[in-house]
Amino acid sequence: MLDSFDPSGLASPRECVEELRGFGLELGFRAGARLFSLAQRGVRFSLAFLEAAAEGGEEQRLLMDPGWNGLEQPEQSQVEALVGDCQAVVVAAGGLLHVVTPDEAPSPTALVHSSSESLLSSVAGGADPQAFSGILWDRRKMEKASLCLLDGEDPDELVESFRYLFRALVTSGQSPMDLMVTALKRGKQELSLEVARQVQEHLSRELGRALRAVVSAEPKPMQSALNYLLGEDGQAWAEVLAVVLLPALRGVVSQPEGRSVVFSVLEQTVERIGTDPREVESFLDALVDEMPQLSLSQRLGFARFLERLQSVYPGVTTYLLTQLKVARSPQDAAFFGHVLSRMELSAEEKAECLERMVELFSGQGLETALEERLKNTFVSLGAAALERLSDPWLLRRLGPGRRMDVIALWNRFRAEGLEMPDQKVFVELALTAVRDRRRDTVLALVRSGQMRHPALVEGLKADPSPEELVSYLSGEAFRLEEPDDEEVFRLLAVFGVLPLEKPFARLRQEAALGSAAAAHRLLFFARLASFLDLDQSERQRLVEMVAELLDFKIYTPGSHPNAWLGLGYLGALPGLPPELVKRSLELVSADLEQHPDQKVDALLRIYPRASQEQRVQTEEALRSIFASESSPRPVLKACLSGLEHLLGRGEFLVEPEKLVADLCRTVLFKGREQNLQQVMRQALSYATEGDGVRQPTVWDREDREQALRILGAIVVHPATDQRLHRMVLVRLFSFLQDWLDEVDKGKDLYACRDTALFDLLDPALRKRPGEVGFDYASEVGWKLIEIHRRVPHQLGLEWRESAQRFLLTLVELDVGAELRRNGVRVDLPDAILNALMELEPVEEQEVPVSRYLLSTLHGRATLRNPLEERLCEYLER
Repeated sequence: MLDSFDPSGLASPRECVEELRGFGLELGFRAGARLFSLAQRGVRFSLAFLEAAAEGGEEQRLLMDPGWNGLEQPEQSQVEALVGDCQAVVVAAGGLLHVVTPDEAPSPTALVHSSSESLLSSVAGGADPQAFSGILWDRRKMEKASLCLLDGEDPDELVESFRYLFRALVTSGQSPMDLMVTALKRGKQELSLEVARQVQEHLSRELGRALRAVVSAEPKPMQSALNYLLGEDGQAWAEVLAVVLLPALRGVVSQPEGRSVVFSVLEQTVERIGTDPREVESFLDALVDEMPQLSLSQRLGFARFLERLQSVYPGVTTYLLTQLKVARSPQDAAFFGHVLSRMELSAEEKAECLERMVELFSGQGLETALEERLKNTFVSLGAAALERLSDPWLLRRLGPGRRMDVIALWNRFRAEGLEMPDQKVFVELALTAVRDRRRDTVLALVRSGQMRHPALVEGLKADPSPEELVSYLSGEAFRLEEPDDEEVFRLLAVFGVLPLEKPFARLRQEAALGSAAAAHRLLFFARLASFLDLDQSERQRLVEMVAELLDFKIYTPGSHPNAWLGLGYLGALPGLPPELVKRSLELVSADLEQHPDQKVDALLRIYPRASQEQRVQTEEALRSIFASESSPRPVLKACLSGLEHLLGRGEFLVEPEKLVADLCRTVLFKGREQNLQQVMRQALSYATEGDGVRQPTVWDREDREQALRILGAIVVHPATDQRLHRMVLVRLFSFLQDWLDEVDKGKDLYACRDTALFDLLDPALRKRPGEVGFDYASEVGWKLIEIHRRVPHQLGLEWRESAQRFLLTLVELDVGAELRRNGVRVDLPDAILNALMELEPVEEQEVPVSRYLLSTLHGRATLRNPLEERLCEYLER
């Protein structure tokens, strides 16, 4: 280290002489003037050299050589020429030339350090020492104050030192900005408050007050001050804030009260901070230190701040890459990686970030939230990340869960239309998983629907051992549950009849042994066969298998339910001879009380493949169950559910009129609830026994509503003829009229429950209103509004969302605009809007449901202008 005498912080040659006396060196004023002059031209002398010069000799001759006078900005060669034979060495360091003794000359391989400069220069930046003239400012005291400001801990001493230096700078006409930054960096609240006070007194009252509120770390004043500084009002102080804002915030961000406020406005600070790398990265270090204490919202705000920061400080990417390498936890590393992935990165930076994320992704025991963050990061990094994760060597290192995540990422890239690697990468990945029998990866491919990717299917078809491949896929399908197994069935369909051979042989073996597993094998075989698209020869082989299966002794009353479900799939296979279909129907329809759900499902699955005569017989069997007084409730429910699913699949009945008649009679009579008076009379009777709990019976409320849904499906079915459509629609409106009468009179025991009729009639009015649909709808709509006005507590329209939707359908379709009641024309849509706009929220709702429903009506083309205007006025409140 070069121990040179530094006069740059001194104001005059006389101070140079006094400073040297402090080191025990006695040099005259001429020597002091020479040192002072040469220091301004970048030449300094070591203390050891000056000690020799004080004793006379060649060192003194060199110091006082007149040749120095002709050198304005001396170069090293010029100074070396002056040195000549004198025992001295010229060393260039830190932009200065140092004349030292030979003992002080550094070796060629040594690290050269410049001399320790004035502490005042370190504290006050580019302050000019010559400006501190007169008797007010003592050089030694200023150096002592600078040392205290840098290293002191006593609050009173820090404040006094700052005051002394601040006044010296201000009265000497120099900028105190660097001094203020130095003080704010200390992070001492008393010292920071003193900085704010001095700013308020000498620079700006508003800025000083705001800065004082910021460093006080009191949440409310601090929030207001930052809003002022970061808003339009603070634009006038942009240059000052670029210097002092980050040091001020860094001092309070470690305090809990200040931290919450700083992070709430962090994004807005981007436009006010400077671009000094040291200050920006010191502030970032302070923020990073607080990451373990941040909430989720604060972390998200920090991430957005870093993304915006790149626009004013591009070096933030280098900083984040460094933090990524030294992150203290996987969570922090994932955070930095995710932020980097959303920035503009060079190819090298992106590759570095990707490798660190892959390394983190390969680790064990990752939390679910961390996994999701990593997957989002890979999506942001693009196709390169997906290709890197699909590397075979990496996949072998990953655990099952991570491999499934890679498959999910491929699916996500496809679903979101993102740029993807070459599809050969995916095909190789999937083929390797199938060939290596990786169940986790195959399951992920199945569940994401990627098993049917055309290139993958072609690759599997080209497998050199199709029997082994089909056997493996069949085994996996048997282990899977619905609907996962359907994806494998569709894949197996490309192999023709081959996938059926081994399951059939296994089923034959299980049936011969009387094993209970035969039922499961039958269901698997039948479902697999239903997905196959076979040619004529292959279809004949399937028919032979089905004929043999129907003769197996596994269809007994004690058979597992899957046997009947499998039989239903068998009978529904396309292309079966009529005798096999008939045989399937006969086996299934025997004794429906045993496993009714499975048998009725199988019966109605075979129904579309049966002949017309067989279909009529099936419908008669179902209607007999509805008409019987002694039908077991499980059988009744199974029949209702089966019919509902049948119509839902688009199928229709041969004799729908008879079914409708039976259902209407049943709903009207068998399923009618007792009114409230009857229930109370029964409960208070002396003859009443039991605890009063009413057990469900045949045609209870649930069954009646299912029957109504069947009628609703018939109304909207395209195969329903006009006569039947009118009959069912009129009946449904009649049921709704009856229900409204019961509610109006207070006789409905279950008025607190909603009715399914509104949900059924709404699509009927939209799809097939028919000739009378709108007329009946207007009558029902007006009656509903009248009951709401008369007995709102009994109807409870505010919580009946289905009724409100029904009424809004009438408004949208403009039903009842010309309705006449008692000879007077009434506007039903207008009355409906009035009623819905007056509804109040129920329970804990902030706004009524009707307001949301009315908002969906806004902007519809069918809405009349007056109604649209009223609706807009209501929604703007």
